Amino acid sequence: MKTLTLSPKPAEIKPLAYNSSSSIEPLGYNIWGINFGEDYFVTAVTSCASDVDRWIARTINVHRWRLHKLVVGLDTEWCLPTETNKHQKVAIIQLCVGQRCLVFQLCHKDRMPQSLVDFLANDKFTFVGKGIENDANKLYQDYGLNVARTMDVADMAAAKYDDEELKRFGLKRLVLKFLHVEMEKSKRITLSKWDVNKLSKQQIRYAAIDAFVSFKLAIELKKEIIAVPKPITFDAFVSFKLDHELTKPGIY
Repeated sequence: MKTLTLSPKPAEIKPLAYNSSSSIEPLGYNIWGINFGEDYFVTAVTSCASDVDRWIARTINVHRWRLHKLVVGLDTEWCLPTETNKHQKVAIIQLCVGQRCLVFQLCHKDRMPQSLVDFLANDKFTFVGKGIENDANKLYQDYGLNVARTMDVADMAAAKYDDEELKRFGLKRLVLKFLHVEMEKSKRITLSKWDVNKLSKQQIRYAAIDAFVSFKLAIELKKEIIAVPKPITFDAFVSFKLDHELTKPGIY
């Protein structure tokens, strides 16, 4: 099993100019560059279906050689309940593949992009996240969007390391354990109004990082475990067992 060394490091927005007072810098209209630990990724924020079409088309083109095994980080943020309406409708959906993320404001969309409908329904793609089934159910309930194939990163960790306790880990604990980075999970942002017309820089950062780490966790957990060799005392019995194992048919 891998030996994991924790070295927590706070997530931060990468400054794209020599401006130490700014925590986030735009790359273009509704395009943001974000640092998380040692990683850097780009996020598009939009409520326009045509922007979603372009993001998905670009994603499919960039990863065209691995579409049969494409992994996509997915998360959602919900509207706050009100006194008259307790239903928490999905406000935004976040997607991430590699160093490219999308934050789509479903609650303010000009139309539902067919490209998104088809992308989510493609059973060759695996959508990953913590509590992903809940997100998938909400997307179907609120917008009729079918997420064909999902995998929970906590279940992936538990299966890989044969540790049921990992299923109870939240996203923050999983990221700390396997990516060695400290996530910020401020309730001020978590419980903010996600259905506003213009998301704040802090909301964009929070939402994008959730999708990015979901993707990165899945990639990390798909890697093979490197076994740590244990010292062996070669008495007669151990030597016999070793010879026996090495001569089993199909061992190589």
